[in-house]
Amino acid sequence: LNLALLPGEAVITSGLDVDSGLLQLRLPANQSDLTFTSKMTPVERIVLRASGDKRLSEKWKLDVGPVWHIDYQGLPVIHHQDSSGAWLPTWAPWPGEEVSVNVTRPIAKKGNLLTIDQSMLEVTPGRRVTDSKLSIEVRASRGGQHKIQLPPQAVLRSVKIDGIAQPVRQAGRDVSIPVRPGKQRVEMNWRSEQGIEFAYQTPAVDLGVESVNHSIQVRPGEERWTLFLFGPSMGPAVLFWSMMVIVVLLSLILARIGTTPLKWYHWLLLGVGLTQASLVGAAIIIAWLLVVGQRDRYFASLESDNVYNLTQVAIVLLTFMALQSLFDAIRFGLLGLPEMQIEGNGSSSQLLKWYLDRAGTVPDSSTLISVPLLYYRLAMLAWALWLAFALLGWLKWSWQVFERHGYWKGSGSVLKVRIRKKKSD
Repeated sequence: LNLALLPGEAVITSGLDVDSGLLQLRLPANQSDLTFTSKMTPVERIVLRASGDKRLSEKWKLDVGPVWHIDYQGLPVIHHQDSSGAWLPTWAPWPGEEVSVNVTRPIAKKGNLLTIDQSMLEVTPGRRVTDSKLSIEVRASRGGQHKIQLPPQAVLRSVKIDGIAQPVRQAGRDVSIPVRPGKQRVEMNWRSEQGIEFAYQTPAVDLGVESVNHSIQVRPGEERWTLFLFGPSMGPAVLFWSMMVIVVLLSLILARIGTTPLKWYHWLLLGVGLTQASLVGAAIIIAWLLVVGQRDRYFASLESDNVYNLTQVAIVLLTFMALQSLFDAIRFGLLGLPEMQIEGNGSSSQLLKWYLDRAGTVPDSSTLISVPLLYYRLAMLAWALWLAFALLGWLKWSWQVFERHGYWKGSGSVLKVRIRKKKSD
């Protein structure tokens, strides 16, 4: 049978004859199929027309390359995708039906040949120097050199591409990274002759192109007392200062109760120190002071001796528990690390994390306000000394309240016996 070829179509399979635009197909006995390949000059319009030979049953599948765009009119498509989900328009025409396919090549848009899918800047500041590490995931469509500009006074230490060290040198502040087509991971390490200070700002690195999924990680170390943090909105926050607002309000409320000798500033100083202790311990200390202060008002006139005695026992137990809690607060304050309640984006006092979903060529920096840990130690020492002198007065006051109206009340008469020793001759 003869199969009509498309205009400009040339069969490249050997052993087949073409005459006047008709491909002559011969199927020997016991052969159920025959496949051939042809090519044609690119055209803007292709017309597929089903043969009028009733012996033929045709099915067309149009597999289009990614650089081409098609529009078709005529016979509807029966399937748009194949079994694997790939786009493959399919037609099942009847004799004489046709489909007109318009083929165009989209105009290329101007864009970057290189993009950064992810970047991370890890900073470890010390007393005199700062070690930094920049990790970027690069995706490029063409090989070449990509320039990254380091911060001032930075000295490049090493460059790795996909975990393999590269002999890359620094020219001033510029570092040229060899880039190949495809994806690759680049790691750069450098050191700056600048240590951490009161207001420390993370180094600004010029990535050369805009980045997405940019992260900043800072490890301030255990020798710093972090006070404030500034940076991208998705990052850590010092919750200690919001807690201090609650402490101030609670101090004013407790001072208005008026059953203890503590003024509002006494409660405030006590609360500031207890923020470094456990919440349970702070609650025990406050409960001890309030129970002792309310003893005369609620329990002195009780007729039941048992309730009075239970109150005395409770005061003794609360006193010992409060003293233990105060001792723990002093010990944690003098020997432990400051608890500034740093939370947000998985951060802690020893690891600060910021995140930017979209960053410019030079991503935003983060700022850390901190002082040496010695200032925290001195502050806690001053608080401990104040607490020691204040506690002496609180214990004296609590003992006076405890012994007032008697240490213990018992039912029945009390037998008093006086023994006199007679002077011998």
